[in-house]
This record gives sequence, C-alpha cells and structure tokens, in this order.
Amino acid sequence: MFKSHPFSLLVILFSLSAFGSATRIQQADSLISSDGTKSYSLPTATDTLAGLTTSSTFTNKTITSPTINAGALSGTFTGASTFSGGITLTGSSLITDAFRIENAATTTKQLAFFLTGQTASTTLTFATSQTTSQSLAVPNVGAADSLVTNATTATLTNKTISGASNTLSQIPVATQIQNIVPTGTVNGSNTSFTLSPTPAVVASVQIYQNGILLIPTTDYAISGSTITMVTAPALGQALQAVYSQY
Repeated sequence: MFKSHPFSLLVILFSLSAFGSATRIQQADSLISSDGTKSYSLPTATDTLAGLTTSSTFTNKTITSPTINAGALSGTFTGASTFSGGITLTGSSLITDAFRIENAATTTKQLAFFLTGQTASTTLTFATSQTTSQSLAVPNVGAADSLVTNATTATLTNKTISGASNTLSQIPVATQIQNIVPTGTVNGSNTSFTLSPTPAVVASVQIYQNGILLIPTTDYAISGSTITMVTAPALGQALQAVYSQY
C-alpha cells in the first residue's frame, strides 16, 4: 500500500526576446514571487556573469552608493570624491602637489597644503609632544606672513612682550633701563606726573625726589604711566624715575 503526499511542481519558464541592442531573459516565477514577471537584460558581448561569492574583476563599471567593507584599493583615482565618516591611512602616502580640506557645510572654508615650492628630496615633518588636547590659532593677517620657530633668526614687528610673564635675556642695558624725568609741572600744587615709555612692571619703578628714594604707596602711587604723588613737590624740587621698560 502506498501513501500519497501532496506536492507542488515548481515551474520556471524562461523566454528569449529581442530587446534593442540586448537580449532579454524573462522569468515567469509566479509560484515564488507575487509581484509578477522579472526581467534581466544581458549586454551584446561575450562575458562572464559574476556570482555573489565568486572572485571577480570588474572593469568599466560605475558603482553608485556602495558600502565597501575592508579590502585594498590600487591604481589612480580621478575626479572629485566625497567621503563621509572617518578615513584612516595606514602605512600609506597621499601623493599630490596640493591637498585641500573643505568645510562640509561651507566649501569655501578651506585648509590647503601646497608642495610646489619645496626643494626636491626634502621633507617637512609635523611632530607633536603635547599631553593634553591643544588648539593652534593662526592670526588673520592681511598679507602673506611666516610663522616663527624657536631657533630661527627673525625680526618681530607689532608685538607686545610682557615682562611679567616672560624672561628676557641678553638685552642691552641701555634698552632695558629708563632713567627719565616724569612729565608734569612742579609748582607745589600739582600731584600728577607721566612716565614715557610706560613701565612694563610697576614694581620695577623707583621714584626719586631731590635724590631721595620715595616709598611706594606712602609717597606715591602708579597706575599705568601715571604717577600720583601723595604730597605735591614744591617749586624747584626735582623728580626722577628709574625703571625697566620691558
């Protein structure tokens, strides 16, 4: 005695038809899919179809919005390309005469590197040794300018160096020490006098009246370049100031 079991017969039909410059294969797959006839177009060329897991070399292909996981890239890439996310280069060189980084929202904001003026067989190396996150701000200069390094000889212009927070060495004494007569009228009533140039450090100022060293706060006060005397110098008395300009 035989038991009968229900079974389905899967029929897949293919038909060939002329379709412009290509041959179309139509698959009638109504038992598997409910969305109707499928169409596959083959080019008029002798070639090999690629499978999902077979190793293949593609040529003359345009791939739109792919997701590429790992792998190796070789050859030359031309044209403008846009990459999103992080890009890591390991043991590789970016070979170009000019390299430009653009802001994603505003492409006119750019950071550019140019190597066209560099001498052959030379390398400029950027090496960092900071232990915390740092920011390097480049000033907005009106014309081309040069950055200053520790050991290079350079002439600085338009700079203000604070003597309170810097150590200056090997500066000629004549340019360090000011020995001047403060500007102001000595008439027995005027108590305000001016120092020029302005002292970098108020604590370095020494005020003499008729050759006698005065005591800060007790005999005078200094704010910036202005001396305010507690008692107005009498007519004929001489004031002298000695201080460091830097």
